[in-house]
Amino acid sequence: MMNQIRSDLRAVSDFAKWWDPENFNWNFSGCLAKYCSNCFEIWWDPEQYNWQSCAALASHCPQHFSLWWDPDKYNWNSKATRLLIKYCSAFLIYGGSRPVSRGKHILGI
Repeated sequence: MMNQIRSDLRAVSDFAKWWDPENFNWNFSGCLAKYCSNCFEIWWDPEQYNWQSCAALASHCPQHFSLWWDPDKYNWNSKATRLLIKYCSAFLIYGGSRPVSRGKHILGI
């Protein structure tokens, strides 16, 4: 367990060294969510993130829900909505840092 923690800390440190948001192709934002969720607070930029990849946020970054949740930007396609319900429902029900809905029902209805 301790080795895993050290490995995770090293990975975050290494990511911070090479991460360059200016030169990153934000079309691949979903890859950041999928493979670099432990570095979320380093790479997260709601203005740059490709919201067509929001399903990756729901499935790989639910622990950061209060930071990324924006019902106006969320891509309400059926897959993304299913993943939102599956992985983030506890955050939606019990609240993140924002209200569950700003004029939009969670199911997009």
